[in-house]
Amino acid sequence: MTRLTFHGGVDEIGGNKVLLEDGDTRLWLDFGMSFRRYGTFFEEYMGPRTKTGLKDYLALGLVPDVDGLYAPDLLAMADRTPQDPGYDAVLISHPHDDHVKFVSFLHPDIPVHMSTTCLRVRERLEEIGIGTVDNRICRYRPRDPDTGKAQGSEVERSVRAFEPGESFTVGNVEVLPMAVDHSIPGAVGFILRTSAGSIVYTGDLRFHGRHRQWTEAFLERAARETPVALVTEGTRVDDTSMASENEAGVQATITEEARATDGLVVVDYAFKDADRFQTLLQVAEETGRQLVVGTKPAALYDAYSAIPSVGTPSMDDPRIGIHTKQKTSPYKWEKPYYDAPNALTAEQIGAHPERFLLGLNQWALNELIDIAPENALYVRSLSEPFNEEMALDEQRVDHWIDFFEMRKIRAHCSGHAPGDDLLRFVHEVGAETVFPIHTEHPEMFADVPGDVVRVEAGVAYDL
Repeated sequence: MTRLTFHGGVDEIGGNKVLLEDGDTRLWLDFGMSFRRYGTFFEEYMGPRTKTGLKDYLALGLVPDVDGLYAPDLLAMADRTPQDPGYDAVLISHPHDDHVKFVSFLHPDIPVHMSTTCLRVRERLEEIGIGTVDNRICRYRPRDPDTGKAQGSEVERSVRAFEPGESFTVGNVEVLPMAVDHSIPGAVGFILRTSAGSIVYTGDLRFHGRHRQWTEAFLERAARETPVALVTEGTRVDDTSMASENEAGVQATITEEARATDGLVVVDYAFKDADRFQTLLQVAEETGRQLVVGTKPAALYDAYSAIPSVGTPSMDDPRIGIHTKQKTSPYKWEKPYYDAPNALTAEQIGAHPERFLLGLNQWALNELIDIAPENALYVRSLSEPFNEEMALDEQRVDHWIDFFEMRKIRAHCSGHAPGDDLLRFVHEVGAETVFPIHTEHPEMFADVPGDVVRVEAGVAYDL
């Protein structure tokens, strides 16, 4: 018997947690955080309690309440009895939190498979993040069940890195990972050969990025499998405008607007996006400016620079400056950036704003007080808000922009395929059964070939 059970990504964007069972083989496709459900209960100043391990997550349905899945220390903190691992593997499609973050909670002996690039990205993000219970994907120190404090020696999670295109086996299932284009390095889709036939799992993908040929190759290979099932993302399935968006368009727009700006150019973008970083570097070169990024992006880009398939420059490149905030004591990992010859304070940027293109997200907008920009341009290079919380965040950003009388434009290229591309993918794969997840509009798949299942959370679907 082969079956799929969806514990996340149902009628929502992100939070993918899909259980695949084939005979006695049990594996998970992604194990991510649901931002929407998390935001239903928590916000910036009220999160899950730190001394109760998984108790709050289990009680509120933020993770599935199943046996044999979670780390002994987090179960003990939640007054639960630790259990032996009962699953064969977790397959991670890419490094974004909504697909991988809650791996932090899993039993360390359950093998986690991810691409080598994905592993390098998550290792660096873990290094520069905060040592909380939801930031322990690669390694961690177990926590005392009474105090909640980390103790003892560090535990290495059983992470098994693969290269796209190289198949491996988990129990009864043969797994073929293939690279796809997305807005973060290390993304793959999976072809899973089971006793019932092949299952295709897209993860997140697009056809309009710098590496669209990867996604096209995945599509061609998936179609050749004549799959019994396709589990597909549908983030933008309702966007059927077939917008001609791409990084070249983003670059052209920002370049034109930057040339028309006498003062500072500020860009708010998702710093994990290597393509956008390269785009901004090209804009800076074309407009005679220096691209300036914060210490956290700098640390991540140094990791990217060591990955041949990403190919971004290291932070000692003279085209790049590093924005260092006023701090009593920098973190250990960021100390080298404060001492770097290309380090720049807000005051230094403000002294010659026309020389810089500054990457600055909403959490660092208070730096504008020391920069004191005049005749400045603000570029929003992020997705449009898709919920009320994000809309409120953007409203707060607008208050800062209005206060400093900055001109605002939008220039963005999504990490997800628009509806026309996505539906073409589904048509050409031609699966017997289609399971749309990672979407708020599963009804948009109604006319694709095969049986389309309106997925319900926690329900097992036999293949």
